[in-house]
Amino acid sequence: MTPHPPIAPPRPLTAPRGVQPLTALLGALVLIATSSACERHPEPAPDGASSAPKPARDPERDPERDPERDPAPDGAPSDAADVAQHVDLKGETQYDSADAGAPLAEGSAQDRGAPQGQAAPGGESAAGGESAADRAAKDPSVLVAPDRYARVIPRATWPFKARYGNLCYEGNNINMRGDADAAGLYAASGEEVATRWREFSRGSGCVFVLRDSLFSQQDHPHKQAPTALMMPPNYVTVAVAEVMAGKALESIKAPDPEDDAAWLRLSTPREVFGSFPPSELLFTLSTSPIKGAQSPEAVRNARLSLRSLAADTDALCALAHLGPEAVAQAGAQRISASDARYFTAPLRRDRIVPIFVENPTDKEIEEGKGMGASGLTLPPAALALATRVVYRERLRHGDLAVERYDLSSPAERRRAIALLETLIPPRDGEAGRVWLWVTGPLDKKAKLKGQDATAFIDAFRKEVAAAPVDLARLRFVSKPQVDLPKGQERSGIFEAALDRFERLDLPLSVLLTTEGLKALIKAPKNR
Repeated sequence: MTPHPPIAPPRPLTAPRGVQPLTALLGALVLIATSSACERHPEPAPDGASSAPKPARDPERDPERDPERDPAPDGAPSDAADVAQHVDLKGETQYDSADAGAPLAEGSAQDRGAPQGQAAPGGESAAGGESAADRAAKDPSVLVAPDRYARVIPRATWPFKARYGNLCYEGNNINMRGDADAAGLYAASGEEVATRWREFSRGSGCVFVLRDSLFSQQDHPHKQAPTALMMPPNYVTVAVAEVMAGKALESIKAPDPEDDAAWLRLSTPREVFGSFPPSELLFTLSTSPIKGAQSPEAVRNARLSLRSLAADTDALCALAHLGPEAVAQAGAQRISASDARYFTAPLRRDRIVPIFVENPTDKEIEEGKGMGASGLTLPPAALALATRVVYRERLRHGDLAVERYDLSSPAERRRAIALLETLIPPRDGEAGRVWLWVTGPLDKKAKLKGQDATAFIDAFRKEVAAAPVDLARLRFVSKPQVDLPKGQERSGIFEAALDRFERLDLPLSVLLTTEGLKALIKAPKNR
């Protein structure tokens, strides 16, 4: 398999070839039009009135991880700057050149050592670069799993002693951040955490990273100063909807972080967030005085995050006069640019696979996940346009993971296929692959508890094969992960799961660290 090409200049503001809107996926009402002007920082609406979306519930902890969804893997530690990127009026993205870490070697060699033809992580790389065996020869912390285990997806952890260079890992934002101090701030700086992600991913086959909303990404919006905060994708949808409706697109207002007086004059979330989905928590923190605050750094961090988001929304606002497609392209480019800035462009291309929650639950919508906005009905055309442009732009820079679809549901199967038709149509000319995360029926009262996708995957593959989808760019990941009990039965259950998933040509997601997996690979019952 050839490597992904390096990040190329952005495309003109036109729809990609062969792409159809996602109107079959999305349903909503049309916003009422008012005006077409682009306003930078609006005055507050009279009498507290606001046309902005209802504030989403701000979790006190990160929503990407809870004990039900993702308990700590065996052997894992317990959980305890304004971005210098812009999109000008021509839609040209400029990437920050501060690429930390050594670039990966380019080349057409397979990145993993598993046999050719496997559709699972072990048989191919997230992109190109030197082989896992070559990296292992240079770095003793890089291991190579035997071919039998090349489909396993273990969990990335920090700190680590080793990782497998021919396996994909599932990352966890909270674990990478580490412990918090007495004030509730992460002891590691944002740049230190970014370095951890880069170091782990540089020696792995690939790492799936949850990077899909304000509070589900690697930078925490107020517990550390941001390194390369990602603009939430639903900001793009809201901006597109406002422009489609002929409304004035109003940017986020973020004064100098040290100017208490300016921040204290902002009395409502509407004044701070303008047209975009507000965060009550960031509003409360950022408009609190630094002097006398219980945690002055949390206030500064929240303000820095808002400064970053203001730069993003300024770019969208500046292009509003060119129409909704230009706004969507600008937002998509800034999101992809933040990925490159955070992980470095080579690692994003060759190792990092961002996860989007395209099919969120009601709770996840409240957490800001997905392309919609909690409390706001958005028109189908805006959702379709924003989804297509944001997802396809990310695919231009590497692989993309999308979750999650219950294959026992005809409606969810149709939704998944419609998305695939849009993202990876035949003869598309792109290289990025889609990793579709699929399940069986799940427990409605718990997150990612229930039946996995194995009973339904063969029938679904036939449905996908009948659709206009480039199957060479499609991979599946079955969820929930296979639970492995402790004790003497563990090795036998693990080996049986390996056999079952190999027959189905699927990777095997397990709640194991590298060290936990090493113990099973060395177990007496290992073949």
